[in-house]
Amino acid sequence: MFESFSHLHDQLAIITEDGLRVSYRELDQLIEKFISRFSSGRGVALIECENSLNSVIAYLSALRAGCPALLVASNQPEVNQKLQAQFSVLYCIDTTADTVTTHKTETDIQVHPDLAVILSTSGSTGTAKSIRLSHKALEANARSIIEYLSINSEDRAPTTLPMYYSYGLSVINSHLLAGATLVLTQKSVAEPEFWELFDQHHCTSFAGVPHSYALIEKSGVKTAERKTLRYATQAGGRLEPSRVKALTEQSQKEGWQFFVMYGQTEATARMAYLPPDRALENPNCIGIPIPGGKFRLIDDQGVEIEGPDETGELVYTGDNVMMGYALSAEDLSRGYDLTELQTGDLARRTRDGLYYIVGRKKRFVKLYGLRISLDEVDGWLLDQGYSAVSTGRNDTLWILTTAAMQAVTIRDSVADWLGLPAATIHVGVVETIPRKANGKIDFSEVARLADHEAEKLDAAIAAQTQKNSKKTVREIFVTRFSNKEIDSESSFVTLGGSSLDYIDMMLELEKSVSNLPQNWYELPLRDLEQLQGNHSLFQKLETQILLRFVAISLIVIGHLTETDPGGSSAALLLMIAGFNFSRFQLPNIITTGSIRPILALAATIAVPSIGYLLLTQAVFNSLYFPSLLLFSNLVRANANNGFSLWFIEVYIQILLIAAFVVSLIPKKYISRARQELVAASLVVISILINLLTPMVWDTTHLLNRVPHVYFWLFAMGIGAQTLESKPFKIILSAMFLTTAYQNIGDRAAFEILTYGGLLLLWLPWAKVPAFLKAPISQVASASLFIYLSHFQFNSLSAKIFGDHGWVGVIVALIGGAIAWKYYLAFCSYLMRTRLKN
Repeated sequence: MFESFSHLHDQLAIITEDGLRVSYRELDQLIEKFISRFSSGRGVALIECENSLNSVIAYLSALRAGCPALLVASNQPEVNQKLQAQFSVLYCIDTTADTVTTHKTETDIQVHPDLAVILSTSGSTGTAKSIRLSHKALEANARSIIEYLSINSEDRAPTTLPMYYSYGLSVINSHLLAGATLVLTQKSVAEPEFWELFDQHHCTSFAGVPHSYALIEKSGVKTAERKTLRYATQAGGRLEPSRVKALTEQSQKEGWQFFVMYGQTEATARMAYLPPDRALENPNCIGIPIPGGKFRLIDDQGVEIEGPDETGELVYTGDNVMMGYALSAEDLSRGYDLTELQTGDLARRTRDGLYYIVGRKKRFVKLYGLRISLDEVDGWLLDQGYSAVSTGRNDTLWILTTAAMQAVTIRDSVADWLGLPAATIHVGVVETIPRKANGKIDFSEVARLADHEAEKLDAAIAAQTQKNSKKTVREIFVTRFSNKEIDSESSFVTLGGSSLDYIDMMLELEKSVSNLPQNWYELPLRDLEQLQGNHSLFQKLETQILLRFVAISLIVIGHLTETDPGGSSAALLLMIAGFNFSRFQLPNIITTGSIRPILALAATIAVPSIGYLLLTQAVFNSLYFPSLLLFSNLVRANANNGFSLWFIEVYIQILLIAAFVVSLIPKKYISRARQELVAASLVVISILINLLTPMVWDTTHLLNRVPHVYFWLFAMGIGAQTLESKPFKIILSAMFLTTAYQNIGDRAAFEILTYGGLLLLWLPWAKVPAFLKAPISQVASASLFIYLSHFQFNSLSAKIFGDHGWVGVIVALIGGAIAWKYYLAFCSYLMRTRLKN
């Protein structure tokens, strides 16, 4: 596997977090260059991994060079040193520093020719037992995943999990084998920056453990806004059936698929998946074996269980089963120790052929996707001199101890050892550790006592919450970091907070700090305490929303009063239209190659506009077909009986021309396009059209209210939303100012357009008084209806209040917003009626 990527040519293989793009041809070259660094022959290569380009190149180079890759985390030097000695590592690769260190050993260690990867199975407990995976197993598992997820070269997957974790590695293997694209990132799914990256690069999937989905839910991420999302996968521990059902319903509603999966590192990550169309009825199941794999159930005597709904140990057979375990360097020379895998999970098979897990033969608990051996925890507690025993309960590790005075110490010590948040570990105090008559610990009684302690804790938390629903900022910090010394300079980052617990911390802080800063995790406790109870009078509002409000208000003021604010407000609205087109339509066009997103947008604008024109012209008994068909701007100016909506006509015409051009381009070329390149090209082309077309077509008699004159503004809005790097913004700003200067002679109009355009380019958010945020947003949202109806509402105002221009402005803005609200309600009613029928 991965002997060569030459057949994929210049297809995009990798996008890094900083935007670097690497083709498969370039990836091949980088691998061949790296292989030369394995200068001492074949041997184990310990790779300190991050989700980075260097790590992927080192991994693929080791595979291609025949050096078994021992994949480890980069932030555990002591563990890595032990592994280096344990497996007589020949090459140590620090991918952060991009160094390869060769370690000659006294003994000549031979590694089996089929051995490809060595992975730990222990999660955080650091057990010495590792897993030997063959090249055949890696490829078989990757091909199975490609088949049931239908991964193809158009897919783009972000690295949501560490590559030294078998689940994370399987994402890398399957996508590279399919010729798809990897988006390499270290960011958590709880971070807004991750989803910005997801949208920017049009990712089609993401993988997560149960904790990932909890973070997504708590952080308020809207998967419906991920326009390119095709599917999501879950493994790494049991997800509650209610969550499986909820996520399946959500995915079906939003048009993507949710795959529940089951696997172990011993099977190179995957053994089963639950088909999405069967998840609603069977949310407690792990599903069916992956392509090429088989399941069977055996009883305690090893006899196969044939009937349904009977409990037995789940046994898996397939080419992706490991070669065996490894405890020392000598084990690396061994061949295949087994042909099937006894998973250690107790399962049942339904009458429909689906499997579901009912328990473990041995004692493990999964926290944050990491498999924690309770036996090892108990052994560690004993080694530390504690009288204690552990058990798992839901998503927490419970420890029962007889030493009340050591409860907090035990919790914090275990948290430090496992590298997990202390909040996931609870300690209960009991009189004695329950044991059976033979002296062995009674684990069923331990579990019952843990349940009892958990109920007491829940009751105490509920009572405290009722007594005082808000904690101080300092109390929140002390609770979360009880094992650390906290002072006024302490911050979430300096105290060792991680992506595992920062969302929970954020939600707690928001109860005490009403307007929590975006960079709260970097702020010292002192600054956060000053914000406590500070109910800010200002709230954030997107700049494009504020500019829409200003632009439509200026249009109405210019039309209904003696004040002349300049004539470029409609131009600013067209630029904002391009900005939002880039956010909502352009990604879909690139992903699907379809013109439907453009036509749908055009219809959304055209239908109410034509309806309004038809109504008003019928009332005045003066039908004017060019305006009804939205092309009066292309006839003679001012010869349209006052019914022209030139701005809307130009906007619709730009969209229809765009749809026509897109329809001429083969879909395969559209789907390969990069949104940034599309945006930059449109800006350049639109400016050239603006400059050159007047040389062959003079539209002065039409007041220049034609698509080719205004298209540059629409394209500039696309560029403002898409081209986010500072150099691009500087170039775009210069092009914008130059073109605006050439096109707009009126100073006031020039200033309004340039100030608004530059704000759109450089300022994503603005702060407004909290009480104004809702009305500003409502007026901005209703800009189309306000534009359509402001003359009629002004006439109504004049009849009721007299001819007072500024009163008419207010009535027009409010009336248009109300009309828009009722129009949306009417559309919703029609949709419900249609669905019922």
